[in-house]
Amino acid sequence: MRNRFSRIRASLALYLFLTAILFLLISSGVFAGSKPSAASSCYDGCDPMVFNVREEGWRCLKSFLKDQGFGTPAGNTGQIEGRGVKASAAWSEQKLRLTITDRSTFSCEQIQELLQRTISDCSDLVESTAGSVVSRAGSTEVWRIDSPNVANRQTRYTSVNFRQGDTVSIAAGGCVQTGGSGRTWKLYVNPSGDDSDKLYHGLIKLPGMERPVRIVDFIRDSQGYSVGEDVDMKLRLGYEDDGYSDNGYWEHDDGTENQCKGVGNAWIQITINHH
Repeated sequence: MRNRFSRIRASLALYLFLTAILFLLISSGVFAGSKPSAASSCYDGCDPMVFNVREEGWRCLKSFLKDQGFGTPAGNTGQIEGRGVKASAAWSEQKLRLTITDRSTFSCEQIQELLQRTISDCSDLVESTAGSVVSRAGSTEVWRIDSPNVANRQTRYTSVNFRQGDTVSIAAGGCVQTGGSGRTWKLYVNPSGDDSDKLYHGLIKLPGMERPVRIVDFIRDSQGYSVGEDVDMKLRLGYEDDGYSDNGYWEHDDGTENQCKGVGNAWIQITINHH
């Protein structure tokens, strides 16, 4: 599958609130063809926006907003409030109705445009708590993720946090089961074989990046990357493929062109220097 993510910069809290909503509403494929209603031009609020959202997407949305400091309803109906923004939310029968009642200086037309631009950014995003600290020394910490998720296009690792100005270097290796017939394991970082020019690469997206990049390219070109400002300060890893249902780490073989002979599961190590 092809990867596309465009980063929209804004300094106001309303931007943070609305972009966070889109990231999680469409996670794991739960956002399907949503269309916000016509926008209002009033200052205080906007006309209701209705989204098709399965239950896991609604739960994921509330979890993400809590991480950002917003209050959220315990159940399926209630207020979302924080950072000077208020909205009423009601989820039922796989539909979420969201009404912004207080907002900042953006017009409702701008809000609608922001939502529509963000819809395409992060389809099929899932979350994972995987990852462990290898070491901490002073302002430096090293995280490792073994067998990173390759059964989805993108995965958000909630355990790994960054701050603006951190510098990041990575190391990675190992192999992945890409599914299909014959020998189908491939290197996670630098695979070879048919279609490996456009598929089968591990991806990484750090805060401040416009889109995920191949890990092989990051290792070659971007070691010591300086973390930028972003709405989401968590680690994201991804995987390039044209189908994910049979990806994973089952039934190890030597791989296409023996590239995985004697090589174990994929892994990645992230060194973060906090500033």
